Amino acid sequence: MKKFIFSLFAIFAVTSSYAATKCIAMGASSKCEKTYNDPTGQNLTAEPGQSDWGASCNSISIHGIALCGSDTGLSTGSVVDSVTISGDVNVNKACFCKIVQPVVSRWVFAETRSTAGDCAWWCQNACAGKTIDSANNANFHNAILGVLYE
Repeated sequence: MKKFIFSLFAIFAVTSSYAATKCIAMGASSKCEKTYNDPTGQNLTAEPGQSDWGASCNSISIHGIALCGSDTGLSTGSVVDSVTISGDVNVNKACFCKIVQPVVSRWVFAETRSTAGDCAWWCQNACAGKTIDSANNANFHNAILGVLYE
């Protein structure tokens, strides 16, 4: 009976580790592009003042979030495990980006803005723009698409 219970446990443990596996043809070498046009006819990937952004990489629609934190002094493309947010909102000028769908990336530093309000208004555009423009933002592009999780 003990062997039977152990066998069932082993089967469930092994099967559950494979149950969430996805194959997504996306990585640091992916070509990304803008995803939609706004009413004025401009190609945009994010709305100013919002936290969400998006793009299409290898024809896969991705969605991301942007967050302004206090960790300034990093170089574009630096990867962090978490974003530090200061209680003094005027200090949160550092723009960080993360892909959240269909897979999850690490937090990646995009840029430091001149004011916290400027960061809150434009951070998502920086995330989308740097993901799309891999020629001029290779460090950022490779960092955000280089390590992806389910």
